[in-house]
Amino acid sequence: MNLKPLFCIIFFVPMIASANTCYTTSGMLIKDLYRKFPIGSLQKSIYTASPEQVHQFFSKKLANLFIKDQKCSKRINGVCNIEFDVLTYGQDFPDKNKYQILQNADSVVTVMVEYSDQPTFIEYKISNYNGKCKLIDNITYNNNESLLNILSR
Repeated sequence: MNLKPLFCIIFFVPMIASANTCYTTSGMLIKDLYRKFPIGSLQKSIYTASPEQVHQFFSKKLANLFIKDQKCSKRINGVCNIEFDVLTYGQDFPDKNKYQILQNADSVVTVMVEYSDQPTFIEYKISNYNGKCKLIDNITYNNNESLLNILSR
């Protein structure tokens, strides 16, 4: 019996499927974002994510700007436009290294990240792409500053 086709199905199909993940709900998109890039992890930071991983969560426009900033940081070996963790809006890790989804609507998800002095509120603007797949169009922080504006400087 030839096991080669079975081997290919078992090991390669999950990799192909994960690269083409389609989130049909806003809540699952954000939960998976924080699962793949946990708060407090230096090894799994969204800022060091591959372009494919960035495109899995962000719209084309936001992903391209984000990747451009990643490349700029590598080129100059320093900070370009982003001076904080985009998932926590902080330069330090939050005290409890956790988040809470406060609002989970179709086009907006509001997340609270807990710091000792005061919580940070992060609003994810989400749109449908390709008919049903959800992607993040923009992220707005406490002071109404948006990631799209920061990256467009």
